[in-house]
Amino acid sequence: RIHGNFAEFVPFALLLLFLVDYARTEPMIVHIFGIMLVIGRIAHVWGLHRSESASIGRFIGMVLTILMIA
Repeated sequence: RIHGNFAEFVPFALLLLFLVDYARTEPMIVHIFGIMLVIGRIAHVWGLHRSESASIGRFIGMVLTILMIA
């Protein structure tokens, strides 16, 4: 499930990150969004490795990923 979730969210998030950068947005904002995505994905993997059921890592990971996409 780790790979499936990554494949569902990350390509779209990277495309959005590229578009934000392409629109000449302030570089600090692009970096913040990128850091949110990386930390979110690491937290999600950490949460899934600890438990296959609901965990704080999965929750934080998905919240950061969804916030970055939003």
